[in-house]
Amino acid sequence: MEQTSRKCIEQIVDHIENSLREPVSLDDIAASLYLSKYHLVRLFKAVTGQSVMSYVRNRRLSVSLSDLLLPDLRIIDIAQNYYFSYEQSYSRAFRRLFGISPDEYRKEPRELPVTLKFDVGMVIDLPQGILLAPRYCSLPAFRVIGLESLIRHDENWRTKSANALGLRFYKEYFRKVSDSFSSGTYVGLVTYGENRAIANLYLAGIESRASEEVLPPLISRDIPDNSYAVFRYVGFHGPTELSIRNLGEIYDLIDNVWYKTTRLTQSAPYHFERMELAKCSSTYCEAEIYIPVMMT
Repeated sequence: MEQTSRKCIEQIVDHIENSLREPVSLDDIAASLYLSKYHLVRLFKAVTGQSVMSYVRNRRLSVSLSDLLLPDLRIIDIAQNYYFSYEQSYSRAFRRLFGISPDEYRKEPRELPVTLKFDVGMVIDLPQGILLAPRYCSLPAFRVIGLESLIRHDENWRTKSANALGLRFYKEYFRKVSDSFSSGTYVGLVTYGENRAIANLYLAGIESRASEEVLPPLISRDIPDNSYAVFRYVGFHGPTELSIRNLGEIYDLIDNVWYKTTRLTQSAPYHFERMELAKCSSTYCEAEIYIPVMMT
């Protein structure tokens, strides 16, 4: 998959776009692009956040809005033009997506949220995966419980010391933090030191509801409610291989591209990484990097 993921997504999106008024299936798309159906489903969902066929349906419904404004076209004809089996199935899907019926929209057109053709420009190829342009969110306060250590950048590059700390926490303590409300989500909290260019504190841990003190060697850190820019990384490797070697390229892009073009500024001296381990395998991982920002 090296250096081909963006092109692969582009081909999938283009194939779907050319098939909005034609029959299309997962098997059709996979066969036409010489992909396994498993890889097609996993890659598309990871990048777009939608299943392939949900995206196809939502694109068809979104494009059909302009047809509904043509009074000479019957709703049953529009449904068939976009390969809905029956007018009723088109109407049900339309109401689920837009909250009104096609007939109501035709009688009283209004602003509706549409699904646009996916912008492949949001996908950046990396040697072992892909990076998506940031989304923005507000996150309530939470606590992280785990193992913390001062990590020197030069040592981390040579020995992957942050990885070693994360693996130790996972093997020895991950399942013991029984009060966590996100037991399948690993959190790596980076707190900036006085000399950020040399070393930072790294807390390998898990989100928790615990309010009482934890026993050493575990510690807890409270993260206040904040707004974040969230960068999503999809890697074609196992989660244990996620280290400064590949994260470094992501942070380079954030520092040298995003920071220089965005009007947002970082609002607190930390950031954290989150990884839902249930989505990972020995050849696949997803991670999100949360950077606190001032959104005014």
